[in-house]
Amino acid sequence: MSGSWIEIDATLLVSNLNSFRRLIGPDRKLMAVVKANAYGHGLKETAPAVAPHADWLGVDSLAEGIDLFELGIQSPLLILGHTPVKEASHVVRYGFRQALFRRDVAEALSRAAQVAQKTAFVHLKVDTGLHRLGVPLSKIEDCAKWLSGLAGICIEGVYTHFANIEDPADSFYRQQIARLTKAVAILNDFGHTPSIVHAAPTAGVLLRPETHLSLVRVGVGIYGIRPSYEARERSHSKEVAPLLKPVLTWKTRLVQVKTVAAGNHVGYDLTYRATNDRRVGVVPVGYADGYDRSLSNRGWALVNGFRVPIVGRVAMNMMMIDVTDAKAEADDEVVLLGEQGTGAVTAADLAKWTDTIPYEVLARIHPAISRKLI
Repeated sequence: MSGSWIEIDATLLVSNLNSFRRLIGPDRKLMAVVKANAYGHGLKETAPAVAPHADWLGVDSLAEGIDLFELGIQSPLLILGHTPVKEASHVVRYGFRQALFRRDVAEALSRAAQVAQKTAFVHLKVDTGLHRLGVPLSKIEDCAKWLSGLAGICIEGVYTHFANIEDPADSFYRQQIARLTKAVAILNDFGHTPSIVHAAPTAGVLLRPETHLSLVRVGVGIYGIRPSYEARERSHSKEVAPLLKPVLTWKTRLVQVKTVAAGNHVGYDLTYRATNDRRVGVVPVGYADGYDRSLSNRGWALVNGFRVPIVGRVAMNMMMIDVTDAKAEADDEVVLLGEQGTGAVTAADLAKWTDTIPYEVLARIHPAISRKLI
């Protein structure tokens, strides 16, 4: 896709990561989560910059892990999502760690480990209340028993996923930590001694130091995005949260600028009508690129340092912006997400205008758009 491009600030990326490193202290490990194309930032572009500064990397799939292996990244790597039984041998082959919550996958990993004469390292996922992936606490004892009978398997880690950690007023996380602690105790009773226990994502690191345990999984935070307004305002670490800086800038250029006379409409469905003569610029970006159609007539961009409104419908491959005040011309640079001059359009802004969360805004940017590490 040549209509736009994305710039990633490598210096800010490392600075954000090091801010979390200082927060958790020297006794805990830090996992940089680069799943979902590094939260839309570009896996192949950002992971090599992050890996030297993180203890672990976290991905969603085997395919993402192989992408990193082929880049020459040798960091310990945890696959947080499901790997089908038929692909279990590849996990062992590449030396990845696998999130475990199914017996048939464990058995496949055991077989593959014995054939390869290697150890299959797994992180047992405990469902402590999110009711997504994971083994319920009521099934941990049975799980510990059948794991004891599988050769070549090492339970290196045990972890869970919080349901509501981004809400500073919520205390459900305490129940989840208690269930995770109980699960570890049961595993210990059956001779399993995981060396790593983890639960905290970005919000947990910022809001709840008691959730840090032996490793933290920082995802959206290393890209300079606060997981919620509350995580910024009520963080226990006031010195870290303000230091987080977004690293992504999404840019394009005006391909045409024209005058739309008063009374004329702009875009499909005639949803915008100029009340006086306006200068309208055409941008070669649309919902096929991941720019949400619901931003029609409600989103903003930056041109020559001015915030300019989206006018008319966002179409599949293009949209229009009112550049009257910006005095823009064809080929002028447009920032759809990021900073320009003293102006800014943040992921939180786009999320607010589309009634979603910054995670989705970033993850939906089309992976085919060029990413450049600056």
